[in-house]
Amino acid sequence: MARLDHQCIATAKMSVLVNGSPTKEFKLEKGLRQGDPLSPFLFNITVQGLSCMLQRRCNLGLIKGVSIGQAGLVLSHLQFADDTLIFSSASLESMQNVKRILLCFELMSDLKVNFSKSSIFGVGIEDHMCDYTAQTLRCKQGHLPFKHFGLPIGANSCRSLMWNPIIHNISSRLAAWKGKLLSIGERLCLIKSVLNNLPIYFLSLFPMPVAVATEIEKKFRCFLWSEKEEGRSLCNVGWSTVSLPKSAGGLGIGSLWNKNKALFFKWLWRYGSEESSMWKDVIKSIYNTKYSSLIPQDHISGAGSTWSRLVNYCGKDTRLRNIVNNHTVMLVGNGKRIKFWLDN
Repeated sequence: MARLDHQCIATAKMSVLVNGSPTKEFKLEKGLRQGDPLSPFLFNITVQGLSCMLQRRCNLGLIKGVSIGQAGLVLSHLQFADDTLIFSSASLESMQNVKRILLCFELMSDLKVNFSKSSIFGVGIEDHMCDYTAQTLRCKQGHLPFKHFGLPIGANSCRSLMWNPIIHNISSRLAAWKGKLLSIGERLCLIKSVLNNLPIYFLSLFPMPVAVATEIEKKFRCFLWSEKEEGRSLCNVGWSTVSLPKSAGGLGIGSLWNKNKALFFKWLWRYGSEESSMWKDVIKSIYNTKYSSLIPQDHISGAGSTWSRLVNYCGKDTRLRNIVNNHTVMLVGNGKRIKFWLDN
């Protein structure tokens, strides 16, 4: 295996585009070429060092992460792919220590942190202080809400305005195709493709407002029957029938409401089935709850956070909750996470 890995590195060649024309190929002296399947693994090993450095400095008190709940949970950073979110207090000393850690990481790994593309977001602090810190770190000042992997962070999910990007993307995707050139089967296939891809991340975290669901279904209905995503159309079959599975006489498009609820219950399932994970520890620390059953049964007061809306939204649907409870089986194990007389 080591010999094969060496061949992947030693045999790589590269050329440079000069005025649109490639130069003569030359061998790489070190490192991996762009697109090499080993490159993501090498990057993960490298940024693991950054994670250890941040966690170590947080334990020593050089940087102060965000304190969550009353359980003493402190979160210093989060990493996903090539993105890193660092949490710190608003003190200038803590922010300078963060930059020192990043500069040390650059010297050790030979990777450069692009501060011009980095942003600092202030939560509960004045704008002039956030602006001064951004100038000190030589990065940009961001404002809430902002997008992270396509999801709005800090936005009010109850407002229809937050869903405008999804509606716009659906309209542009349907408008890019000339419906009159497609058969009804091809239009149906396109609707399923757009429906299953575009709003899935939003539906997995935020309850969809009634107005948004009505607007999206209207665009699909018009595109299916009138070959356009806008305007009035004569529907041959009611949309409630079209949304049914093919085994029930429908076209298998599905309901946005059912997708929304199913994705919500998936989070509750993960909460009950996963033994230990960071996101679960954060929720337990915030709400100081220890659910013994698989599906949380308690109503969470307040509707400010995503988790409280998710739990309360699922709690209203007793029919789906009963389906989930009746089709799940608990393994006893050591007996700490099971109600012997109540769980299946």
